[in-house]
Amino acid sequence: MKDKLTYINFAGFIILLTCAFFLRPENKPRYIDNFKLFNGFELKKTLEKELKVSVNARKLTLDSLRLVLGDMYRELDSSKLGQEENRKKLLLARQLENHIVLKEKSFAETDVLQAREMDEKIWKQINQYVKDYGEEKGLDIVFGTSGTGNIMYAKGDLDITDELVMYINKKYLGKR
Repeated sequence: MKDKLTYINFAGFIILLTCAFFLRPENKPRYIDNFKLFNGFELKKTLEKELKVSVNARKLTLDSLRLVLGDMYRELDSSKLGQEENRKKLLLARQLENHIVLKEKSFAETDVLQAREMDEKIWKQINQYVKDYGEEKGLDIVFGTSGTGNIMYAKGDLDITDELVMYINKKYLGKR
């Protein structure tokens, strides 16, 4: 009987410790809205501006080539030159047209690649900052939600997205 009582006391003690551990406010699971965190991150805004500059530079290149091509075709239409010279100009215009098509395809691929690299860089930094945040706050777990099945519902007081957006932006900007 004494062994049974000791076992019950020990089991009760373990249950009490487990409950105390999981009921401490700092050990409640927390979650973040992945999209909100990603879109609120200053690094994303910075890299988006850089990407936009690159995309616009490529667009200007294509626009310039199209203007030259348009001039070439207008010159052909109003030309009073002999047929041989018109054929040479037409051939050059078609070569430029093919070059533009290849450039458009290349630039589109570059845009996609740069956007993907940008996203990877942002998520790598976010993951590091979330890890740092969790360690600093003594959190056991931080879930990410996106409304696609990860976490479909959680109490609002467990959402630390806004707090984490401020944290990662301060960290990114070198503030404490």
